[in-house]
Amino acid sequence: MAASFRFAPILLFSAPLTFLGIVLGGYWVWSGPIVIMAVLLLGDVLWRNDFSVPESPRTWAFDLVLFSQVPLSCVALFLLAWCAAPGDLGGLGALLQRWTDWPLLQGHSELSTLNKLGAAWSTGFLLSTNTVVAHEFVHRPRSLASMIAGRWLLAMVGDAQFSISHVQVHHRWVGTRRDSATARRGEVLYAFVVRSVLGQLRSSREIEANRLRQSGRAFWSPDNRFVTGLAMTLVVVALFFLAAGWMGVGLFLVCATYSKFLFEAVNYIQHYGLVRSEGAPIESRHSWDCVNLFSSCFLFNLPRHAHHHLRAGDPFWELRPGPGALTLETGYMAAILLAMVPPVWIRAMARALRYWDEKLATREERELIRAQGVTR
Repeated sequence: MAASFRFAPILLFSAPLTFLGIVLGGYWVWSGPIVIMAVLLLGDVLWRNDFSVPESPRTWAFDLVLFSQVPLSCVALFLLAWCAAPGDLGGLGALLQRWTDWPLLQGHSELSTLNKLGAAWSTGFLLSTNTVVAHEFVHRPRSLASMIAGRWLLAMVGDAQFSISHVQVHHRWVGTRRDSATARRGEVLYAFVVRSVLGQLRSSREIEANRLRQSGRAFWSPDNRFVTGLAMTLVVVALFFLAAGWMGVGLFLVCATYSKFLFEAVNYIQHYGLVRSEGAPIESRHSWDCVNLFSSCFLFNLPRHAHHHLRAGDPFWELRPGPGALTLETGYMAAILLAMVPPVWIRAMARALRYWDEKLATREERELIRAQGVTR
């Protein structure tokens, strides 16, 4: 049981901190992500090179941490709707004010549009981990509970299609031009996010259309996971509209957009600039690993990405740093911030890419790199 707490900082730290900031109102709504980023940056500097693997046979304890993301997300979205609503939605403010004697209702009624956007930004930052948890769930096709939880976690941030494109496209075509979720060498983060999002949507739609066509069913069948995923998100949008009108819908869209952007930034740094010949086996060298302790704990070992691509069915707590994979020189949070300044990121990655080209790439891969016309 104790080993699972290693992966509980979202539940025990990030979520309570974000919720507190939103409830307090005012400029406090911005505080959650700022403190979380500072903790991640400092923690990754102080605790690097973590190669440990929890020794625990109690898999239910790890699953408990994962499934807790569902109620956590519901609370986060309710608080965002409460911020957007003109009144005291559900009487939450009055209830908390009686318990704490804090003037929460006054702060809520005086919340400016700017700070409402701050609440959406904070919620989006927190719920970007929905896709991280759902990523674990969608690799468990034999578990109905995991698949349902994963789909709803994705739908709550407007990205239910991820359950289709990630498994059937990214894991098959990573490192090739067929995978829109592989960042190309020299490609800036913002251009990548647009290309990746549109490419994933197109791939998911085509996969479902082909699957249904082969079984003699119509595209608009209730079995179409692409369509039902959109419908699930529309349910969330409708609830926001009922609770807080168009302001609620607008804040949800800000939250979902920022959440998606952050996860695509993770996609960006995981395979940036690496290439693979179509048909060649996927190896550790086709992913950038990260062995910083805080990154691994906050993101359920997702930074141990090479192992995941070699054995996608292994649970997150068994992932190990991949032999032969190069490691990022920073933790994930620092890498994301660097990627937001494209010239700095491209320059920072140039040396590692030169090493990959000279020492790890095959002849065919070097030819692909030359054909792209970008050497950094």
